[in-house]
Amino acid sequence: MAGQVGFAGHVYVAPGSQIGGQTGVTRSLTEPGLKWNGTPVGSYMESQRQNAVIRRLPELMKRLEELETRYTNKDNNP
Repeated sequence: MAGQVGFAGHVYVAPGSQIGGQTGVTRSLTEPGLKWNGTPVGSYMESQRQNAVIRRLPELMKRLEELETRYTNKDNNP
């Protein structure tokens, strides 16, 4: 268990569980030997995937705005 992990109420943590820093454990972790991360707690790999998408949000937003502009201009100019 890393630093700044928070637990909500009385939860069970299975043997061998690894809990990443600043994780919010809001439910029991019943599967032994897994890695956990995030708030609310989820699998480590899912948390990593979410972080990768979040880092790309500015680029994705820019692409979306460009597509919306193209689409709007296409409708206004038959």
